[in-house]
Amino acid sequence: MSSRLPTNVRLSLSQLLPRGGETGPHRDGWGVAFAQGNEFLILKEACAAASSEWIDFLENHEIRSQLVIAHIRLATHPKRLALANTHPFERAAWGRPLVFAHNGKAPQLLDRERYPLRRFHPLGETDSEAAFCFLLERLVDRIGLEPSRYRVGALVEVLREHSPLLLGEENRFNVLLSDGEYLIAHGGHQLHVATRHCCCDGMKLDASLMTPSLRQSEEQDVAVIATKPLTDD
Repeated sequence: MSSRLPTNVRLSLSQLLPRGGETGPHRDGWGVAFAQGNEFLILKEACAAASSEWIDFLENHEIRSQLVIAHIRLATHPKRLALANTHPFERAAWGRPLVFAHNGKAPQLLDRERYPLRRFHPLGETDSEAAFCFLLERLVDRIGLEPSRYRVGALVEVLREHSPLLLGEENRFNVLLSDGEYLIAHGGHQLHVATRHCCCDGMKLDASLMTPSLRQSEEQDVAVIATKPLTDD
């Protein structure tokens, strides 16, 4: 989710919990990253969202943010459940946080001989985190590590340039990537976007993963991006 003004983003139990291990297969971990100034507040667990007590906490506590990345994991490589294998992943570079969530398969990037990593290394075992580190390595190759040389356009260019490799044989590489200011989305096989403009009394995206709400009299623009549709439109 990306919005013009900070909004109170609540995780909808009616949508998130069934997808996170009850009616959906994504029972192998969940996580949410909230942009907070120049940092991210990240909550995640290596268990099904449907059985997590933290979901109630998020539902009942007001965490306002202009940018939120949420992910529910279906383990492929590896099958092992661990916090280090749970999205979103985060690194700090160029004086800013970088957060990454991924849906798809990129096992080729686990080959360290073909794709060595020098500066950024995975904490877990997933090809997703390896892909994140690979992209950051390529960005360093392009602009160096000096914070003054960072620009979001270079990050977009790196993602676009290497997307054919990351797509793999199954042509699946869906990504949400953020530097705390911008939300970058890449859809390898499908991507759905819902945008809303709201005046005064607030807004609700029915049956969505996230339900933005606003204070009265504010004008707001919100975009919600997902692999599968979260609303009827």
